[in-house]
Amino acid sequence: MAVLTREEMLALLARHGIEGELAMIMAAGALAESGWDTQRRGDDGHSVGLFQLHDQGLGAGLDAAQREDPDLQVHVMAPDYRHWYAHWRAAGYTDAELAWRVCAWSERPQDYTNPDSAAARAYRAAWASVRAAQAGDAVAALPAPPAQLWAECERRRGIPYRLDPPPDGVTALDCSLFVRQVLAAVGVEVGPARTAEQLRQATAHVVANHQGVGDWAAVRDGDLLFFTTYSPADLPGPDGVAVGHVGIRCGRLRMWDCRAADGQAGAPGVGLTDIGTPYWQAVLYEARRPIYPADASPPVAVASCDEQLAAERSLTGALMHDVIRQARLLLDEALAAKRWDLVGTARGWLQQHEA
Repeated sequence: MAVLTREEMLALLARHGIEGELAMIMAAGALAESGWDTQRRGDDGHSVGLFQLHDQGLGAGLDAAQREDPDLQVHVMAPDYRHWYAHWRAAGYTDAELAWRVCAWSERPQDYTNPDSAAARAYRAAWASVRAAQAGDAVAALPAPPAQLWAECERRRGIPYRLDPPPDGVTALDCSLFVRQVLAAVGVEVGPARTAEQLRQATAHVVANHQGVGDWAAVRDGDLLFFTTYSPADLPGPDGVAVGHVGIRCGRLRMWDCRAADGQAGAPGVGLTDIGTPYWQAVLYEARRPIYPADASPPVAVASCDEQLAAERSLTGALMHDVIRQARLLLDEALAAKRWDLVGTARGWLQQHEA
């Protein structure tokens, strides 16, 4: 197979004893040079393979078929990558600044010492791609939320919303206190975080955001959703964004939220909110994954959110059917008794709701 997958590339490097950060940097170098294509040819055919070994450079003395050999490619390039990795780490560089320098000094493209060169930009982009994929793998491997999470959300359904509620959270909840309570109940520690932005900074694993990090298709139930509804109390995070609202994803377009229309007397309160509306989609900024404890206990018999929603709709329909039946009986009784005031009221209500 000419083009390697990321997993195949890292396995290839591991066979040569190259793992960890250096393996990711070498993978980034190969990605930028060849797209992980073992047979790629460049520079009018003089450069070949994963690291584009040149017939006048490190590949001198090797024919094209040899320079296409992935193991030979890694064997030839590894000493330079190891040397420059140690050199630039000792100089204090980290992350993308370390990666592009190691790649550039190992590969020696044109203008390789210039941090603004096309090659440097390509190495940074490749490093970001490899690192994001690795981080995504780590996030995906985190334990799924326990079934008890949904029971804890359901227990709070209907508690009214109030910004800056009392500390006990019994009378009212705001978004961050609701999420804190639910997470704490299932064993997730978020420290002293009290606002939505503080919760975001206390939850390290980013699944996706609108600055191009991660993959929205990877967001799953139990992830925290953060929204850029501005709150003056929130200081911006490291990315310069200050989120002002947080909920718990439950279904592709729903979240458990403290401001759903499930509070007392129709006021906003804890419940399920439809986030498929233009407003919520416009302010949705980021999804992060808490570290839920592994749920080794027998699953709690809690209906899924879809089942809960279907049950609510079924119950609402049944109740409306019963109310309509009672209204018809009232209309019949009013007609028999010639209570024209009740007749008008019953007929008006039925005309509005019976359809």
